[in-house]
Amino acid sequence: MIKAIVFDLDGTLVDTDELVKKSYTHLFKIYRNDFNLTDDVLNSFLGPTLKEMFPKYFKEDFDILEKAYHEYAYAHTKEFAYLYPYAEDVIKELKRRGYKIGLVTSRLKESLIQMVETLNIKNLFDAFISLDDVSKAKPSGEGIIKICKIFNIEPEECFYLGDNLTDYLAAEDAHAQGGLVTYVNRDLKNYPIKIKISSFLDLLNLFPGVDNEKD
Repeated sequence: MIKAIVFDLDGTLVDTDELVKKSYTHLFKIYRNDFNLTDDVLNSFLGPTLKEMFPKYFKEDFDILEKAYHEYAYAHTKEFAYLYPYAEDVIKELKRRGYKIGLVTSRLKESLIQMVETLNIKNLFDAFISLDDVSKAKPSGEGIIKICKIFNIEPEECFYLGDNLTDYLAAEDAHAQGGLVTYVNRDLKNYPIKIKISSFLDLLNLFPGVDNEKD
């Protein structure tokens, strides 16, 4: 029986692809203006953490790069980031049906809080796990396991929804149930994903209510 539904943030709950690309473009203009920033390179930034990507392209100190990145992202969140269709209404209905609702994201906590507060969705969630809260980023299942402990449930009672294979692998690593959304441009064909979500409305059919689910 599923008792909690936990979401990834970027690319799953919130469309931040354009914001991420423009934030990286801003960094390259400052620190690597001679670099040929192709669409393929920009798309490679969707999913991995800043700690993973910065050393591949920049020699500057991480804190300097992070500050410049987030200053741009914070200033342009309302312009380039928005909730996917039906997300807010579906989450409210899932809460009404008795599910705990959480977020496990590879964003740092300050960035996570800024995003959910700017989009006015912070109160939708019962708990958050950010990159600061774990020793290993996804595909480790540590974040999912931690939020399950907060909810006082077993990982098998948690469904985790993401947009990248690392999200699905994290669910597997935690022994939680997992699914991926298909409304973003990700290559999902090389992994046997059982649950694919084409719209947030699909969640209402999958999860009728804590008391109505079969074991």
